[in-house]
Amino acid sequence: MDGCVDDAIKRLCKDLYLPGGDSYTQAWVYELPEEYRAEEHFFRYRAA
Repeated sequence: MDGCVDDAIKRLCKDLYLPGGDSYTQAWVYELPEEYRAEEHFFRYRAA
């Protein structure tokens, strides 16, 4: 992963009091079926 992206993720986790994950952590995008990997669904989930 890119260093800037790593830093951004670490800051978000710190700011939101979330665990940072480890080598077994999977990106959230792969947790969803392909049909739901769209921006419209992201905003819908975020608003919920």
